[in-house]
Amino acid sequence: MTRKQVDQASNKMRENGEIVLKQKAWRCNTYVYAEDDEGQPISRDGINTIFQECRKSPAMRRVLAVYGRVSP
Repeated sequence: MTRKQVDQASNKMRENGEIVLKQKAWRCNTYVYAEDDEGQPISRDGINTIFQECRKSPAMRRVLAVYGRVSP
C-alpha cells in the first residue's frame, strides 16, 4: 500500500469515530482505538480486510514464509 492509501484509510476511520489521533510527530501519526463515554473500547465486529489483503500479496507471503507462517 502507498502512504496516500494509508492516510486516506486512517482519515476515513477518524471521521467515522473508529480511531483517535493520539500523537502527531512530523510524518509519524499515532492512533488509538476510540472509546465510549465510560472508557470502554467501541465494539469492532467488522472484518479486518486490510490485513487479509496484505497477507495475500506475493511480497507478504515471502515474508511470512521466512517466519514459517505460510508455506512458500
